[in-house]
Amino acid sequence: MFSLLGDGIEVTVAPAPTDTRTDTARRENFEYRNIGFDVIAGREVREAVGKLRPGVSVISFGTNTTLPAAEQRHIATGARDGALPPWILQAVRDRRLSHVLLLTRQRGDVKLVTATNTSIGRGRVDGIGFYLDAEYKVRDVNTGVVANGALGSHVLVELTLMDTDSAQVVRSHTIDEQFLIGQLESKAAVDPWSYLTAEQKVALLREGLAQALKRVLPELLKGL
Repeated sequence: MFSLLGDGIEVTVAPAPTDTRTDTARRENFEYRNIGFDVIAGREVREAVGKLRPGVSVISFGTNTTLPAAEQRHIATGARDGALPPWILQAVRDRRLSHVLLLTRQRGDVKLVTATNTSIGRGRVDGIGFYLDAEYKVRDVNTGVVANGALGSHVLVELTLMDTDSAQVVRSHTIDEQFLIGQLESKAAVDPWSYLTAEQKVALLREGLAQALKRVLPELLKGL
């Protein structure tokens, strides 16, 4: 298993509604030491494989830094054509791996759904992180508070399973999970970013990734 997720969180701030240019959102990337996305991926893959094929060894490879999302998408595209980076190929030869499971960050449209089943959001987001948009007035159904803007979390990850003998993709799946986040307090916050503490933000993304992998891995690895 090669997890390229790293420890980065991307924060996407939507442009002003009057800005009609294509994808002018501001993006900032933050690296958190030991946030554990790769560790979570390794744990969930080992657990899923252990249930499907007890005794099969899973060797986990992570990254020291978060590769740019565009580079991760390029690696996933290459895998679909039977091509892998030299450093992955070297690990395949050295460890005599029968299969390669790639986890890479992907890009998708913003799709945040309100309690009234209304979809809000503009532009696109990458990988794992948060989306902020000052355009919307969002009422929390639990507190009744009307927020000055929308905050959403997203986990967009591509899973690509390859057979190393044939260099063919056996199966792939794209996780695209996005959630609109409400306030925990009963009074209006100055801005949506303050809805959660830094610790709560990290915990939310870690749990979101773990739960998504628990759901998709059994089907992805079936028949391995």
